[in-house]
Amino acid sequence: EAAWVLSNIAAGSVSHKRLIYSSEAVLLLLQLLSTASFDIRKEVAYALGNLCVVPAEGSGQPNVMLEHLTALIDRGCLSGYISLVRSPDIEAARLGLQFLEL
Repeated sequence: EAAWVLSNIAAGSVSHKRLIYSSEAVLLLLQLLSTASFDIRKEVAYALGNLCVVPAEGSGQPNVMLEHLTALIDRGCLSGYISLVRSPDIEAARLGLQFLEL
């Protein structure tokens, strides 16, 4: 449930994203991405992914928050997203691919 809440907050404004990103929550989310049960890993992946994008105005592509994206990659999140891509769960595989496309 906590990952779901963080995911929803991270989907909000840039200031919300920065607040979560600068907290200890990111380290916990990164750990959960590789160690938690599948359902939790999927929700954590949404939360971390939401920290990296700012919705575009209109119908354009979302803007990437490179600082957040590169830091998460440097901290080892790619293996968690690759694991989701390999999942038989279509939603999880799509989520993993979306992150890898960033």
